[in-house]
Amino acid sequence: MSRGPCKFYNSPRGCHRGTSCYFSHTRNTDSRAGDGRPSSPSVASDGSSSRHDAQHPQRPTSPASPPPRGVCRVFWETGRCYREFDCRFEHRSRQSQDGMQSPQSLRIPTQAAQEFIAPFLTEKGLAKLVGGGTDGYFPLDTTTSMSPTDTQNHLRRFLRDNFRFKTAHEIYGFLVPLSSANNQNNLWTQEEGQLLLETLTTTIGRLRIADIVTWPLVSPKAVMSRETLSFQRGLIPLLRYMSSDFVVQSTLRTQANQLYMTVLQNLSNFADAVEKSMDSIIDSRSFSDPGAAAKDLIDPQAFASITGVLHEFLVRFKNAVATYPRLAPLVMNLQKWFGEWKTGISANPPSFDSALKKLQPTVRDLLVQTLNEKINKL
Repeated sequence: MSRGPCKFYNSPRGCHRGTSCYFSHTRNTDSRAGDGRPSSPSVASDGSSSRHDAQHPQRPTSPASPPPRGVCRVFWETGRCYREFDCRFEHRSRQSQDGMQSPQSLRIPTQAAQEFIAPFLTEKGLAKLVGGGTDGYFPLDTTTSMSPTDTQNHLRRFLRDNFRFKTAHEIYGFLVPLSSANNQNNLWTQEEGQLLLETLTTTIGRLRIADIVTWPLVSPKAVMSRETLSFQRGLIPLLRYMSSDFVVQSTLRTQANQLYMTVLQNLSNFADAVEKSMDSIIDSRSFSDPGAAAKDLIDPQAFASITGVLHEFLVRFKNAVATYPRLAPLVMNLQKWFGEWKTGISANPPSFDSALKKLQPTVRDLLVQTLNEKINKL
């Protein structure tokens, strides 16, 4: 069976996989010479780009100004770098410096209820709810969304050998680009999502994940504390990424398993943080985060991401329940919390303060039903 064409090969950025790419490398015959666009990588006799061209982009022969200090020279001159997220220099191209930035993705309404309802009114949106990942539960926040290049630049300081989180606010900064890497964000492709996963599962990347999971103080009422990590702004974004389509459906199974194992190896700390935070939330009858600027629909997002990660623990690792004694009680507690929350938001008047009351009853019932099915599968 013939392979489909590689969508990166004829782009200015090219394909960094070279001959190991799963798709065919065929020169685009419709490209017009002299139109000012960078040419495609050279084609070998078998129709695929040579490894040297794919991994080492050719630099322009015409004289040009050197890149600013700290900027990757290859990316500055060609708009692509074969090291991707592993590059220790800032990725900024000459075109972006001259104001020739790529078009921005379409803006969507900023009101939380509108953002949350709209995707579910389509067949594609409904499919995201019942799929393996949890991307459908998290509307794209265009105010904090980052491109892969922005993510690479943002994460560089966090992935240095001598870096350690000193405050909760540094953890929030580390998690911002992770929340951008999902299928809802048109700036990201599946391949770029896999590159980020590879970066986060290096030795240093796993250390950063472990630092978050073992943070000593976690609370749903952290407000702006430097010492106490917000459950809603700290743990939930991490679980969101871990339960995203880029991770759950990744073909890099070894790397994905390493990511989940990082949490399992610290399951006692993780379970303590989740159980104490969720008990506090259920007792106060609200998921509200006093320190959050936006009032997102955190309720279904929290349940979906926790459920998604626990599901991966159970299906990826044999005898996980026997090996990790805290796992089974955590699943049972999740069912208890969900039952109390479901009863509270369904009461008339509601006994649980939730932004779901702003949604149409049919949409709210759909969310509750799909969450209930996911939790029951555990």
